[in-house]
Amino acid sequence: YAEGRFWVQDVSAALPAKLLLNAVAETDGILLDMCAAPGGKTMQLAAAARGKVVAIDRSKARCKRLKENLGRVGGGEVDIVVGDAVEWQPGGGEGGERIKGVLVDAPCSASGIARRHPDLLQSEDREGLGETQVRLLERAIQLLRDGGGGVLVYCVCSMFKKEGEDVVRDVLEGQGQGVEVMRVGKEEVQKLGFQGEVVDEQGMVRVLPGVQGWAGEGGYSGDGFFAARLKVEAGN
Repeated sequence: YAEGRFWVQDVSAALPAKLLLNAVAETDGILLDMCAAPGGKTMQLAAAARGKVVAIDRSKARCKRLKENLGRVGGGEVDIVVGDAVEWQPGGGEGGERIKGVLVDAPCSASGIARRHPDLLQSEDREGLGETQVRLLERAIQLLRDGGGGVLVYCVCSMFKKEGEDVVRDVLEGQGQGVEVMRVGKEEVQKLGFQGEVVDEQGMVRVLPGVQGWAGEGGYSGDGFFAARLKVEAGN
């Protein structure tokens, strides 16, 4: 671990970045991680060598941890930005490259990881989460529209549909044409080691801990997680 040969990540948490990478094949352009720290998903994107990665997080302390993790594992070109992802504007350090893919691991109740962190269920720091989730997803869509179109993955480690499926549905209804769910296939998640049942009728992913999850050795079930992949067309 200290030598940077691996990092520790729950199998469910590893799924969203893989879903994004499966849909972004070219090596030019930027992959944007909008809520990046402590960096597990950022390291996945960087290790894939699909172009520059821009990692944003509003916490200076968490960004420091992200930088330390990236320094330990090495590999990939990553720009770390301390700031509000909703307010972030591309340009300057990105060298004029377009944003081709966005990962939005939005702040949430973290109810999906309660088996490992039961204290989170007692947290009262949830005010405004729904609004933040919507704003982040809407901003990700706008960034891709302005950049010529692309793919995004929205995810939360939450068991609540109001933080997952409902957010995606409400944002899509408000966006009109040019944004749609890019379905995740059962065969796709099976190739990634998950049971096909984690994919719903809309092509979105919902992992339930202890019920559905990773189909690997021992039948380990990952944390509770939701992920939806969206295709965004270029704006006018």
